[in-house]
Amino acid sequence: MIATFTAFAEIIAAYDIKRYRQYGGAYEFVAVVDFTDGSALHIRDYLFGDGSRTYVFHWQGRENNLIRRWDNA
Repeated sequence: MIATFTAFAEIIAAYDIKRYRQYGGAYEFVAVVDFTDGSALHIRDYLFGDGSRTYVFHWQGRENNLIRRWDNA
């Protein structure tokens, strides 16, 4: 994920990895990416030991308005 942040550095003002934990083949990843236009992408991505995955990507504008949301819930 950090490689992706680096590749798009011209549009990313900052990022904050709130939590990253790896348990064998499973992981928990929570982060916020702030873009240069003032919008922010909130990320929650979980891969479980059985191979199932749950994710939420919530992109909101400068005024906290919803731009787009992707999830598999």
